[in-house]
Amino acid sequence: MSSQAPTAETAYEAPGWAQAIRRVTDHMVSDFLGGPRPWKFAWVINFQKAGTFVFLLALMAWYNNTSAAAWVYVAMQGSYGLVWILKDVAFPDPSWQRRITIGGGINAFVGVLGWYWVFGWLLISGTSQSDYP
Repeated sequence: MSSQAPTAETAYEAPGWAQAIRRVTDHMVSDFLGGPRPWKFAWVINFQKAGTFVFLLALMAWYNNTSAAAWVYVAMQGSYGLVWILKDVAFPDPSWQRRITIGGGINAFVGVLGWYWVFGWLLISGTSQSDYP
């Protein structure tokens, strides 16, 4: 009886529903609205990651919120963004080096990446108050 465990090199075909979702997301990020492909997908991601620090500082100024919670959140997200950029410079992800359309870049930012800024806005604007100290 020969029983071999699958290895990391074993390739499996994804289920049909997963392949369909992949085709839709690839289109929405890479090809949406067609046209030229002036941006790399990595540039859109890096803009959001690096821009988070500046965006959160602007929110702190706008809402005049210099609480410890706001500063800690800015420090955590700002340092994460810096490390992300360093990682991308040192070890770029080949799958994010593909060129995308302007519509695809906007979709990637608004549909996925931009939502990460909502948490900072909720905290800094005071819209959401925590129940813990």
